[in-house]
Amino acid sequence: MSAPATHDPVAVTTADGTSWVRRAVTRDGRGLYAVDGSCKCPEFLMATLAELAEHGIQGMADVLPVPVPVGPEPLSAERLAEITARADAATAGPWCTDAWEIYQGAEYVPGISFWIGETCRGTSELGQDRADAAFVAAARSDVPALVAEVRRQAARIAELEAERHSTNEALDDAVQALRAAQDRITDLEESPLAWAEELDSKSLDNFLIALAAATEYEPLSGAVDEIHQLVRAFRKAAQAQDEREPDVDGAGRTYESYYPERSVKASGDHLYRVSHDLPETGAQEDGPDEDRLLNEDELRRALRGHLFGGGS
Repeated sequence: MSAPATHDPVAVTTADGTSWVRRAVTRDGRGLYAVDGSCKCPEFLMATLAELAEHGIQGMADVLPVPVPVGPEPLSAERLAEITARADAATAGPWCTDAWEIYQGAEYVPGISFWIGETCRGTSELGQDRADAAFVAAARSDVPALVAEVRRQAARIAELEAERHSTNEALDDAVQALRAAQDRITDLEESPLAWAEELDSKSLDNFLIALAAATEYEPLSGAVDEIHQLVRAFRKAAQAQDEREPDVDGAGRTYESYYPERSVKASGDHLYRVSHDLPETGAQEDGPDEDRLLNEDELRRALRGHLFGGGS
């Protein structure tokens, strides 16, 4: 014997947002509907399409929709809205089931209605009972979906917090490097001859000898200009050396352009110049020059003490 045929839809959504699914068909071809997600229940507990129409039908479908996955997938806004609507429409509970019966002699005949989710405290309207029933019946699928969404969001929050921690560490390292650079800039700005402190011992000696020679210029204003040119030339050479791009020959030509009347001598990577009247050896043939103010070692110590506050 074949199952009864029906033209009623497979799924119905009532005006209150409740989803109903056709579970059975009567002999006369009427579909019987139960709340979507509810457990199996007797046919007399189900509602017909006509009964659902009394509460307003929002939509019907001849095929069932694809179930919403429960897992790492985000909970869609539509699904969340459905769950929220069912929760807002239901009462605070507690809920119970109830059926009315007709007493006929020694037997009780079940009534035609059986309510799931009837409010146990006091009485309620028929529509409210249906809303409670829909909320209770859908809880079996709604609650796992909500729990999965909470877990997904908690995992995402943990990822973002770990990422923020890593970003903060990188930012802290950058801040520390910036502060160190700023401190170094401050130190250099506070010391006009800070570049001279970066010179090795021989290069510093050469600078002091050239500085002493520059002071011989007359008038005094010319000597000041000569000293400024000397400092610029040595600073440029020191910076080139610090950048690992020493240009000894180029630096020598720069000095030569400042001091064309002086000879420039190179010893390895060190540059120095000697004044016409400074001896190239430790002593002159005619004996020591009684007119000189300081010999080379004395001049070097004096300039070191003046510039850096200490001797050689």
